[in-house]
Amino acid sequence: MKPYRSLVFIASYFIKNPFPKFIVNIYLMIKWKCYISLDAQISNPQNIKIGKGAVIGRCIIKANNIKQGAYKHTISIGSNSRIHSDTHISAQNGYIFIGKKCSLNPFSLIYGSGGVQIGSYTRIGSNTSIIASTHIFSNRNSKILESTYGKGISIGSDVWIGTGVRIQDGITIEDNSVIGSGTVVNKNIPIESIAFGVPVKIKGNRYKNK
Repeated sequence: MKPYRSLVFIASYFIKNPFPKFIVNIYLMIKWKCYISLDAQISNPQNIKIGKGAVIGRCIIKANNIKQGAYKHTISIGSNSRIHSDTHISAQNGYIFIGKKCSLNPFSLIYGSGGVQIGSYTRIGSNTSIIASTHIFSNRNSKILESTYGKGISIGSDVWIGTGVRIQDGITIEDNSVIGSGTVVNKNIPIESIAFGVPVKIKGNRYKNK
């Protein structure tokens, strides 16, 4: 058996059993031809797909332990994308799909309960939260903890999301849009928009403000 195949075989065995996280990360780097910090905490790696050339820092990535519907992987990170250190990505019984050449900057958070899709070439600033879930709190007969649901969040391609943005469940941000720092996005953003504010307001068109 060739050395490369031997290493993959050994790592494949240990990935199914409790073992130090660095073994899991080495296995994923070999399998997907990407770079992953040995300190990254990756759960259920069998349900994660990572594109060639992606760079993943010292972060937390939690896929589901079972497949969701027709999806082969519950977390997918596109080729040449960069997930910076101190970020947190959790599928939470949903899914998270990130396109190619995207960046997720430090201290950002993505919860994928209702499903999160992020198009290619999109930049997401630090301290941003993208949470595809919410709670029902108006039912006297159920606790808030027991009443979580998600509609999903869709972010298009070539979108720039500034630092400290909050994107609520059920939102669509269309292609080529720019979201200013500190914005609370509580409504859909049309294609090519410049938008900011608390709550968000459409301030113009990306290509007509030059």
